[in-house]
Amino acid sequence: MKNKWAYGLVAVCGLVLAGCTTGGTDSSGDNAASSGTSDAEQVFNVVVSQEMPSADLSLATDTISFSALNNVYEGLYRLDADSTPQPAGAAEAAEVSEDGLTYTIKLREDAKWSNGDPVTAADYVYGWQRTVKPETASEYAYLYAPVKNAEAITAGDTDPSELGIKAVSDYELEITLEKATPYFDYLLAFPSFFPQNQKVVEENGDQYAATSDNAVYNGPFVLSGFDGAGTDTEWAYEKNDQYWDKDTVKLQTINVSVVKESATALNLFQDGQADDVILTGELAQQMANDEAFVSQPEATTSYLELNQRDEDSPFRNENLRKAISYAIDRDALVTSILGDGSIASSGLVPEGMTFSPTDNTDFTEAAGSVLEYNEDKAKEYWEKAKEELGIDSLEFDILASDTDSTKKI
Repeated sequence: MKNKWAYGLVAVCGLVLAGCTTGGTDSSGDNAASSGTSDAEQVFNVVVSQEMPSADLSLATDTISFSALNNVYEGLYRLDADSTPQPAGAAEAAEVSEDGLTYTIKLREDAKWSNGDPVTAADYVYGWQRTVKPETASEYAYLYAPVKNAEAITAGDTDPSELGIKAVSDYELEITLEKATPYFDYLLAFPSFFPQNQKVVEENGDQYAATSDNAVYNGPFVLSGFDGAGTDTEWAYEKNDQYWDKDTVKLQTINVSVVKESATALNLFQDGQADDVILTGELAQQMANDEAFVSQPEATTSYLELNQRDEDSPFRNENLRKAISYAIDRDALVTSILGDGSIASSGLVPEGMTFSPTDNTDFTEAAGSVLEYNEDKAKEYWEKAKEELGIDSLEFDILASDTDSTKKI
């Protein structure tokens, strides 16, 4: 089992697994571009727990998709080993005005798309405008709120051409914000802010990024063998010979396979058919002392999102929502049900993700827990909800990912 790793997920867990990653990484969180050794076959086999929901930069919202997009695309910045933004598509760090509202960014002139087209400032302008315009219906368009006119554009009140980004020249961008945003550098390293090739997007229309052949890429790898969002169970990342920093990229191929059962994934790993798998629950505990086992913290918060869109939805009742929340024993959930090192969440922000700029206090410590398991309160609010809703019982469906840990939850 030399030179292979099996990972036990240590996440901040609540109810439904969801999250995102940034930076050029494989599924384990390592920088895929610099993985591998010079004296071995440069192929890495990765197992992930579910199909990729979207390969479209404007539409992706999940961990699997972002892991792929981070390997095949590149933005202005990328995160280094310390999660600090560093220039990537940008030739150097942005020049920021004294009031923090204007970012002037020079692009590297040797960056190309996988079809040979140069990556220019216009690609960023187009990609950003495509993501925020209401027709795209991007769930992550709200992340653009700091950018001038972004919210008005998404609301349909302003034309996308009024977004606070413009190409000063082929290789210089000017970004204007609504207000100074200390974390804006981090957004520039997030896939929703990556460039898009307008010619390729428009040529493919509604089939853009539907398969790996219907897109072009500017990252260290290109997507290969991807046949459809939500259905394909095998795809690959192939080294991008057009990438400006291709000499740093050691791996030639990363093969990705969807395996939803942890036991099956472990068997593939032990048979040498997989180099990186994620273990959960009992298997993580059983393999904890194996020399190949690595426990890697991951900042993820899982939660129930209750559908309140319909006027007659019972979840619009506040007392029902409180009853459900008080009924969840989060400590028992992570220790007795998951048993994989996850910890109970105290709110939406995970532990170890953000800290006070004055004394470095973890946000979760400063904010305190807003969650509580209390059987008596759960019963109290449930009785109030039943009376207000005129019901004696309630049945509802839960839509969740098809993985071992989610099924247990």
